[in-house]
Amino acid sequence: ETLLARLRRAVGPGDPRLALAESRLRGAAMDREALAEARRLASAGQAQEAVARYREAFGGATPPEPLAVEFYTVLAGTEPGWASARQALAELAARRPGDPQFQLALGRILTYREPSRAEGIATLRRLAADPRVGSAATAAWRQAVIWLGTGRSAIPELEAFLARNPGDAGMAQRLAEARAAPTGEPAPGDLARQRGFEALEANRSRDAEAQFQAALAANRDDADALAGLGILRLRQGRAEEARALLERAVAAAPARAQQWRQALDGASYVTELAEARAAMRAGRTEAAEAALRQAVAREVPDRADAEALLGDILLRRGEAAAAEARYRAALARRPDFGPASAGLERALRDQGRIAEAEELARR
Repeated sequence: ETLLARLRRAVGPGDPRLALAESRLRGAAMDREALAEARRLASAGQAQEAVARYREAFGGATPPEPLAVEFYTVLAGTEPGWASARQALAELAARRPGDPQFQLALGRILTYREPSRAEGIATLRRLAADPRVGSAATAAWRQAVIWLGTGRSAIPELEAFLARNPGDAGMAQRLAEARAAPTGEPAPGDLARQRGFEALEANRSRDAEAQFQAALAANRDDADALAGLGILRLRQGRAEEARALLERAVAAAPARAQQWRQALDGASYVTELAEARAAMRAGRTEAAEAALRQAVAREVPDRADAEALLGDILLRRGEAAAAEARYRAALARRPDFGPASAGLERALRDQGRIAEAEELARR
């Protein structure tokens, strides 16, 4: 705070570096537990609750700049917050033209709504050629094109995507379906599916469920509608139903299985983690370990809980070095995860690395 006061006197109130320093100082003083909870809520699809927790974490309505993309992406997933998120990201992108992260976030949220989807797709298509964000932009571009459905109107965007990504078998199959679609108005099931995904992105769970069910009433093997309903069930914490629906989606369209693989892994991870905890409570350590080893092999954004629980089992068995690796893997994904920090301290002590353990405890 003293250095910041000196900086204000030295550079004057209009210097952009002052605003950046103030933003980063706010970020350093944040409530880390509140931030972790906000991220958990966001990953569970509870965007409205996550936004409130984010604001509590950084102590105001606007985020520190390092968290701006993360926060406004979540805010855009709420019905009342999309417009303000769009405006804020547009302003940040204009102020930082050399940083493609803000343009990427803006392009992504533009695809959430049908009226701005074409603009968002154009932005993502351009950013896909930027090596700094190309992979993330391509993934978001692909998802936005999927939301267009497989009617004939989607053909130009499917062709544009495949021109840059010719090896994508799932999108090639969608293009074949679009070319084979009859001319005229899209089928009611296609419209329902598209509206379902739009409602899902806006976190309107009830509307999304109604639309996906309508699409499945028209075609019970509609792979995209099955996957959409599966993702909704996963957000609702109904992991077993989610896994069953996503497995049906994969069976209905094997060539497009990869686009649902992460959601299917997420459903399987939640189920396996619950099985492991139940087995540990019942004293069935081997069964718990087997479930946890399956869970940590899943492609999910945050495997910290399973990594830490597996570390606990290894530590009890006297395998302190192996437990240390698991705790460090958990902390790499969730740096402020208390159970993993406590477990790592015990693992270090068990290996006789007392100074490291005490330094960890002090931190």
